Amino acid sequence: MPTYSLSFQNTHFEIIEQSNQLWLTATDIAKALGYQKRDAVTQIFERNSDEFTGQMTETLRMSASGNYQKTVRIFSLRGAHLIAMFSRTSAAKEFRKWVLDVLDREIQKPQNNQNPTLLNNAKRACERVSQRENQSYNELLALKETFAQLEHSSRIAQNQISDLLTSHHSKRDHIAHIYLAHQVMVV
Repeated sequence: MPTYSLSFQNTHFEIIEQSNQLWLTATDIAKALGYQKRDAVTQIFERNSDEFTGQMTETLRMSASGNYQKTVRIFSLRGAHLIAMFSRTSAAKEFRKWVLDVLDREIQKPQNNQNPTLLNNAKRACERVSQRENQSYNELLALKETFAQLEHSSRIAQNQISDLLTSHHSKRDHIAHIYLAHQVMVV
């Protein structure tokens, strides 16, 4: 659902906020990069799709007018930057700088929309693991899943996860190992 807009040179982006990230439409990126064809960015993506992850691009069904819905390709800020890396237009270099500046601002924003329930679940899971010598496979798997949910559903700051891990000294290395194993699986 569009919430606000950004501008690059003469192009006004309608931002789509999804999964607590900002996404840009392929059509808006094409305009910003100076392409005449509206599907130029989609063509760039299709030629280089093996370099994009699922966190960089998606397709959405959006209402166009009345009951008509169209499929729209959207890109995260990282995905938009990668598109600009493949672009050979004169605006591409400036666009790359601009999108990185926007990304930097997003990263530095206070994390006000965190999911406190998930964070509390992670704290309780860490406490359970740190209090027991022997954990079952299911308990360790549940902890890994809690980290996955935190990462996916909440814009939790890395330092909060770090604080959570280090607050349980007796099993800190064990919990950190589980978290790092989750990180490797996500990438």
